[in-house]
Amino acid sequence: MRCRLAWVLLKVRLPECGFELVSTLKAQIEQGAKDKEAAAKPGAIELTVTNADQTDSFTFDVVLEGQSGKSLDTVANAKVWTQINIVPAQYKVSIHAKSKGSATSTSTIVDVQPGETAKPSVTLPIA
Repeated sequence: MRCRLAWVLLKVRLPECGFELVSTLKAQIEQGAKDKEAAAKPGAIELTVTNADQTDSFTFDVVLEGQSGKSLDTVANAKVWTQINIVPAQYKVSIHAKSKGSATSTSTIVDVQPGETAKPSVTLPIA
């Protein structure tokens, strides 16, 4: 709707500028709207914990921290944690587990880009 309104205003105010200038401005307005829409497209995270199978009960916890707060998930019998529909931004991902009864953890920063899947990989410090 905004693009059409801007286009109408340009058409009304710039009739003497010529077709080429008006066409160029229209294309720029439309491209700006497309770029804005693409930037808002959600992304995803696919985190691999390379040595998750060495944790007690093959289980680990994932804490995702971002501008909207924290979320906690538990992963069992898998090395990969996935999260979809993530707002593009920078996040801290922390992994917590136990190995041989002792607590262990690690963390990483993940940049989620619009429409893309970030694929970080971490290894827990297990002796």
